[in-house]
Amino acid sequence: MGRPAAFFSAVSLRFARHASQVVRRFSRGVDGGYAILVFVLATGILLAPPAIGMANNGDFERIMYQPEVGLAFNTTDPHLRYFNWVNRYFDVVGGGDARYPSSLALLLQPAIAVSQWLYGRPLFDLSVLAVFYTALLAVAAFFTLGALRRVLPPWATVFAALAGIVVYCDVAYLAYCRSLYSEAVSFVSFMFLLAFTLDLLTRPVPRIWGLVAFGAAAVAFGTAKLQMAPLALVLGVFAVRLAHLRQDRLWRVASVLCAAVVVGASTASYALTPRAFAYTNLYHSVFDGILVNPATRVQDLQSLHLDARLAVLAGTSYFDRHPIDVRGREFRERFYRKIGWTQIAGFYLTHPDRFIEAMQQSHRAALAMRPPYLGNYERSSGMPAKTLTHRFSVWSDTKRDWFPSSVWVLAGYWLVYVVVAVRGLRVRGFRPVDGLERGPRLAEFALWVGILAVIQFPIPYLAEGRNELVKHLFTYDLLWDTTLLISGSWAIAKIESAIRLRKRQRVIVSETTAV
Repeated sequence: MGRPAAFFSAVSLRFARHASQVVRRFSRGVDGGYAILVFVLATGILLAPPAIGMANNGDFERIMYQPEVGLAFNTTDPHLRYFNWVNRYFDVVGGGDARYPSSLALLLQPAIAVSQWLYGRPLFDLSVLAVFYTALLAVAAFFTLGALRRVLPPWATVFAALAGIVVYCDVAYLAYCRSLYSEAVSFVSFMFLLAFTLDLLTRPVPRIWGLVAFGAAAVAFGTAKLQMAPLALVLGVFAVRLAHLRQDRLWRVASVLCAAVVVGASTASYALTPRAFAYTNLYHSVFDGILVNPATRVQDLQSLHLDARLAVLAGTSYFDRHPIDVRGREFRERFYRKIGWTQIAGFYLTHPDRFIEAMQQSHRAALAMRPPYLGNYERSSGMPAKTLTHRFSVWSDTKRDWFPSSVWVLAGYWLVYVVVAVRGLRVRGFRPVDGLERGPRLAEFALWVGILAVIQFPIPYLAEGRNELVKHLFTYDLLWDTTLLISGSWAIAKIESAIRLRKRQRVIVSETTAV
């Protein structure tokens, strides 16, 4: 090679390296800018005056009175504590005797410490926790966009980024981030699950730290609340599936270990949950779930091998006043010793029409998204009790007002979704990156999200009947909305790829004609 050729070769190589660095920095800048946008928008939605959040329905105490949390209300007025307005300030008293294992307790501790440092006294400000959540959402957004840009065409990436903001920053989700509900932990940890799953699936060589981050997010998600246990088992199976991403022994061992930790943590959390919570759920599942039809209550109780005289409790909550002492030993013998989740599942299996009715109610509740009995404002805002905000509620309003309310339409959606995802396991992806075909990986990812949603859908009604059904369907809404985003991104990517293919074909035809 002559000197001029060597010179130009060296210059070209240096230019290519420099250009690669510029592109990499620009890409990081785009991801960082998107993360900042998510943080500013989410924080503004929650804290812009008048600040919003979620009022307490009585669940706050499960977390407040845990030994490692130790919070107390700063008011004795039940009208201020429950349902009507958001409680912003809590006294930090330390200690407590509650036993409700949840990953929320771990996140609360640094938030409480920062709040005490800011105020210089034992006071917890719920707004500090809200900023913690929005910062975590921004980090998850950073990794998610970076992964999406590696595999999706430009316009599909733009759609996914903007639609993600519209959906996930909706007040139906964000309002929980200024509360002590475990739904907020489910929300944030699921965002990290998405981010790190996509990161693992879109890299030519997945990194160990990504697998560790996935495992941590899965543990937080699976231990957020009791109803997450079945989903944690599915995530454990998915973690084992991740073992095929690399061939080395370290990776495969780490994947199996990750699965064991996720399933083990969720199982331990479920086992450590006080039996009183299971009793409450069983009560609601039967008396506010199975026995909702007045015409068949006696027959339904007989099908469950229960005393027909218990029909007087139909339609009541465990926390209501009852004509029977539901906390006494006699009721325990007449009801709790004879009923369990096996009997409840058996009832719906032998009464498929009742199961369809239950799923119809669940679908309508999922479309509502926002519990109407939990206020979003503080008392100091001057808003009436139980007032709901409409700040950034485009997505939740659209679902409530425009989505089909028939469960059969929903069943059709899931059928098409699964068929398309399964077909995607066998076909070429949107585009190869670094010679690696990622289409089947993304199709399997879409299928796993759908499986989680389908499993989660019946759980709230079967476990607790109509009791706070809208709130208990939070995780299902989150999973369902994610499949809708996946479907939209997939459709745009296919259209974009088809347009590019047609343009290339026209160029080839024109060049052939010219020759």
